[in-house]
Amino acid sequence: RLVQIKGFSSAKKPCSVEYGRDSVPKDVKEGHFAVIAVDGYHEPTQRFVVPLMFLEHPMFRKLLERAEEEYGFDHHGALMVPCQPSHL
Repeated sequence: RLVQIKGFSSAKKPCSVEYGRDSVPKDVKEGHFAVIAVDGYHEPTQRFVVPLMFLEHPMFRKLLERAEEEYGFDHHGALMVPCQPSHL
């Protein structure tokens, strides 16, 4: 199940600043991780909390490959993926 976090704004502080580098936001439960869907064209940026099992899905792996190409590996905070939030 995908949970959209209401009120997320890309203007907010990164998680590493707001929560500290070793902290996990309270809305990210065990077995889940935060993902930020960045479209840049049609829809505003949105943050989601998704189950770890998404990492096994072939379509999500393609998104991770695209994220690697666009953003690289040196990124702190929630994982950013290049896709429309409505598609995620």
